[in-house]
Amino acid sequence: MMRPAGHALSTPTVSNSELKIKSRQIGYICRDLHAKRVLADYRLAESFAYQDAQQAMQQAKKIYELAK
Repeated sequence: MMRPAGHALSTPTVSNSELKIKSRQIGYICRDLHAKRVLADYRLAESFAYQDAQQAMQQAKKIYELAK
């Protein structure tokens, strides 16, 4: 779900410029979080460090703040 949502949000069709900026920011964060989730869930031979998890949580918090 996150991949299509990230794409849709990063290419908004709304005319309001403030909403467009927020949408793009959230979309780019979703794309990054999707890549991290794929790494953590499917690429088990590669490492997913504690710092990666911390960064993912900070990005999720940023989405929450932007969506207010």
